[in-house]
Amino acid sequence: MIDFKGCVGSEQVAVYLEDAGKCLMSMPMSGHTTKARISKLPFVVPGGLEAFSVGDGRLRVPQPRPETIDRMDEVLAWISLIPQDKVILRRIVGARALLSPVTGRNVYSWRRLGDLLGVDHKTIQRWHKDGLAIIARELNRQNKVGIAA
Repeated sequence: MIDFKGCVGSEQVAVYLEDAGKCLMSMPMSGHTTKARISKLPFVVPGGLEAFSVGDGRLRVPQPRPETIDRMDEVLAWISLIPQDKVILRRIVGARALLSPVTGRNVYSWRRLGDLLGVDHKTIQRWHKDGLAIIARELNRQNKVGIAA
């Protein structure tokens, strides 16, 4: 569990969500393959660059550590603190949490989300801020009553 010292603000919630989104985006797209069992693996440890090579010259992002994945699961569950009747806020907060692990940039820009939802990008920014405020308020409320440390 994430231990907050004092009150948590919307900005802190955004940082945690973006970190979780970057972790999520660096996870492999599918499970383990049986290909490794039937291939002959070399007994030589590859160099640093070869360890992250996909094979066609592109580089892949290293998989996150288990404790990072656990924190990601906890943080992404915060989105459910936004009431179900505000599903658009949930979608916006979740979409803006996704960061490319290679570039560190948001997968969905404000304008792209505005186009997808048919509203101005300034409205999307305001709704995102409202969603983060709801999450921060709920986390602080839970912290006061001792539900989440």
